[in-house]
Amino acid sequence: MHPRSDELSRLTTELCKHPGVSDALVCRQSVDARIIAFVIPSRSYIRDVLGGMELENRQLQRWRRVFDLTQFSRAAETAAVGFNIAGWKSSYSRQPIPDEEMREWIETTVDRISTLRPKEMLEVGCGTGLLLLRLAHAAGDMLA
Repeated sequence: MHPRSDELSRLTTELCKHPGVSDALVCRQSVDARIIAFVIPSRSYIRDVLGGMELENRQLQRWRRVFDLTQFSRAAETAAVGFNIAGWKSSYSRQPIPDEEMREWIETTVDRISTLRPKEMLEVGCGTGLLLLRLAHAAGDMLA
């Protein structure tokens, strides 16, 4: 039995009551009906539990280091336009993801997004624009 939307709303409300939660959303995945919760931590939670700005600054420095190491690497310099996967590593093995696997992921994801015919485009993330470059041609149609 799938949870009804009022049950999902109640779950969202309960999550938002937690002092460490600024906002939340609970929804059902259309593919297999799993329940997914998205939570935005409150500033006080970040400050008190995670160390606030110090943590943010440390994380920013890590991201900057990863960006510099990947985007200014020889692999990035020689990458084909629109297919720069320098720095993409498996979260399981920490090894670079094979080109063919990445190409399949990109094509499948672009197909899924195109099928949904979004009305607006928003690139999530930064760097290579692996998806945006393939979807940009339809931007005019999506905005029309």
